[in-house]
Amino acid sequence: MTSDARLKAGSTPELVSYDAKNVEIDRRPLFQAEDQLEHCYVGPNGKRIYGKPTGGCRPAEKWRG
Repeated sequence: MTSDARLKAGSTPELVSYDAKNVEIDRRPLFQAEDQLEHCYVGPNGKRIYGKPTGGCRPAEKWRG
């Protein structure tokens, strides 16, 4: 989280994901509600950690900074 990014929902910032080859794999509004996501994500133990419950949850990846 940040308190000084000066982002506002009204300016429609986006969250963009890339694969290891720098190919864009996902683009969505930064402020999209969790229950409106197309997919859910699960941790290594199989427990859902993000997104609405669906039958096709994807494995979450560790954040690499």
